[in-house]
Amino acid sequence: MAIFKGIQRKLKSVMPKKQDANKLSAIPAASIRIEKKKSNLLLFIQTQAVQQMDGELLLIIAETKSTRQAYYPLVKERNGLQTVIPISELYDGIFPKHISIQCNGEQLQLLLPEKNWVEPKASFKKIIDSQKIKFTFYRRDDASLGLKAKKPKLERTITSIQDFTVAGQIGAIDGFPNCNAFLYIEEQQTLKAVKVPISGDFQVDLPTLDLVACKQKKKTFFNLFVAIMHEDGRIIRKEKIKYAHADFRKDNYYAHTTMKDDAGNVHHFLITTTPYHNMKIETFTIPHNVRIPEDPSIKDPNVWLVGERSNTAQDNGFVFYRWLQKHTDIEVYYVLEKDSPDYEKVRDDPHVLVFGSKAHFDIAFQAKVLLCTHDMDYMLPYKAAKGFFHYEDTFKVFLQHGVIGRKNVEYHKSDYEVPFDLFIVSSESEKQLVVVDKLGYAEEEVAVTGLARFDNLLSAKKPETNDILLMPTWRDWTNTDQRFLESEYFRRYTDLINDERLMEMLEQYQVNLTFYPHYRAQKYFQQSLQRTNQRVQFIEQGEKTVQELLIAHSLLITDYSSVSFDFMLMNKPVIYYHFDTDRFFKRGMLRPINDTFLGPIAHTQTELVQFIADNLQNQFANNQVDTSPLFAYRDGRNCKRIYEAVTRRLQA
Repeated sequence: MAIFKGIQRKLKSVMPKKQDANKLSAIPAASIRIEKKKSNLLLFIQTQAVQQMDGELLLIIAETKSTRQAYYPLVKERNGLQTVIPISELYDGIFPKHISIQCNGEQLQLLLPEKNWVEPKASFKKIIDSQKIKFTFYRRDDASLGLKAKKPKLERTITSIQDFTVAGQIGAIDGFPNCNAFLYIEEQQTLKAVKVPISGDFQVDLPTLDLVACKQKKKTFFNLFVAIMHEDGRIIRKEKIKYAHADFRKDNYYAHTTMKDDAGNVHHFLITTTPYHNMKIETFTIPHNVRIPEDPSIKDPNVWLVGERSNTAQDNGFVFYRWLQKHTDIEVYYVLEKDSPDYEKVRDDPHVLVFGSKAHFDIAFQAKVLLCTHDMDYMLPYKAAKGFFHYEDTFKVFLQHGVIGRKNVEYHKSDYEVPFDLFIVSSESEKQLVVVDKLGYAEEEVAVTGLARFDNLLSAKKPETNDILLMPTWRDWTNTDQRFLESEYFRRYTDLINDERLMEMLEQYQVNLTFYPHYRAQKYFQQSLQRTNQRVQFIEQGEKTVQELLIAHSLLITDYSSVSFDFMLMNKPVIYYHFDTDRFFKRGMLRPINDTFLGPIAHTQTELVQFIADNLQNQFANNQVDTSPLFAYRDGRNCKRIYEAVTRRLQA
């Protein structure tokens, strides 16, 4: 990436100033000739239009899914144009590229004949970072010149699981010179890993590996990869490995084993898969001082356990927990990791349980009612699955972490062997059109109450500043470091927060842009973001709560995130940035875009910056969108309705 940007900066000074429109609207090319010379590529364009082209000439190589461009000086020959390009720079990014010419400040399309347009070959290979990269020049649908760079394919799969021994296959790794393949088992937080050399048909006995030593937390999971490692120890590629016979449920598993450490703690390991059939090993620890009840099926209906993600206390779960403490005689507990940024504010509350502690296990064994904003695995110290301490005998309430109705979320009733007993929603349309019709729950299993945190948002005061909040959501397919850093998602947002026009507007209107990426994307932006303007402020997870951020800002920019519903509830404007809609919704959409994306939708960076300009000029005047179909209640009594819905179902 750095090389690509460097070329752009280096050549910017040689770019000619824009003049009157060139007489040429396009450049017809008779043929393209490419010659690979060591680390460089000679590109020759034969065209009869060469005599009509005056002034500075530049070849533009532009990525089709971002705003990034590189420029290379063109030299006029007798019957064409010629330039030299370092091959390594052609591989700077995985996206297809579009090639055009700039003449006298005007960008001209390069038109190619249908046949015999490239000689002698359209493709060639070059070893870059121990990978045989295939480069292909091709004629695009619009008759212009395009370029693709393709990495060698890494074929791998797990074919069987027997007694915690996995067998699989990996294809030949001829495309990776001086490299070897390993099954790479990596703990998701510490990134500590155990690696086992593999080739062809392989078999790995997992209990022989010291996975306990890789664990930092009592409950965590390992991702399984095939890693291609150079002889010098560098990881060249790391790709997740799938199970060929996966039968995905969030609460099922294919194998289970236990290991006891020297202190007497029992470590449970379960082989599971993701919705994309990628292999995982989930693990939890039962401390040596925990006493398992003689009859775990006995549950107390007056003991309720509430949680969110195990490291947060700021969403619907915590709001509802506080309401229960204040307004009911329920023996309610909240669970939170001790190293959570939110722990300090609740550490003196005796009913806040440290995740994985003896007290956490004791209450989890007793509690009849489990309430969580996410899956119950986020708040239970053991696997939320049938057979583990009579989990199936609890009453499970899905409090939600946002209004559902866009992406085809993985909360279908069929995604569980033991599904939710009560599903909380915010409107009749969300209940009927989404949770009943699409997710498969019965009407009596769904309660229209509104989300707990909405009670706080409705009473919030108007923000004191006109600051803008940029809060994009996650992309499931950016599931490795390499994929994320090479993704269109990463580049789009780094480009946006460096947009010159946007920076000028922020300064002109004395407005700040607060960038709060999804928690899974934070480390990438934090490591890679170079703050170019004091008006752009990066917020780390835990520095402020999401509710505090929503209340404190006057305009929200997001993509598909459900936080837009919270912002609309407060009658504040939202701008949506949709540059990858087809891919984001490739698994389906629960409601049409116009039903829930209420406000302007930008598809390009230029459109987005213009929408921001419109809001700044209009002082963030609300777009007067009708949100009544999204929210059944605006009375600040959502928590009360949730409590009543739970108690009614318990008594039924």
